[in-house]
Amino acid sequence: LLMLATACAGQPPAKGLPPDPAVADRVALLPADALEADGTSRQADTLWAADAEIIADGHRRTGSPRLAGVGERGRVVVGSTRVDVVGEFAWASLRYQWFSADENLITEGQATLILLREPATSSWRILHAHSSQGR
Repeated sequence: LLMLATACAGQPPAKGLPPDPAVADRVALLPADALEADGTSRQADTLWAADAEIIADGHRRTGSPRLAGVGERGRVVVGSTRVDVVGEFAWASLRYQWFSADENLITEGQATLILLREPATSSWRILHAHSSQGR
């Protein structure tokens, strides 16, 4: 019994469990919400970290619309999303299309986002976004 207890005590701690798929599913909603907010000119400040860095088509953006290829009025359709969660960070990559409400214009875009879970609230916020418009 003493040998068994000693053997167990000498084991290195587990590297951690695989991420919970439900967490990845919840995190995947944030980029889609941010795109929808941009496309409808709705405020989305609660989705973004206060010091978020946003780059769209190579230019820094501080206000809406934040993501490349998205106008102020229209509708956004997310084509594909991939999310990886590791601890307090998540990486999301997505492809999307923006459809103008009053013009016959469709724009394609892609984005990579880094998200952070805030320790005090356990809320996820977008910390960095890099997006580009399809050419």
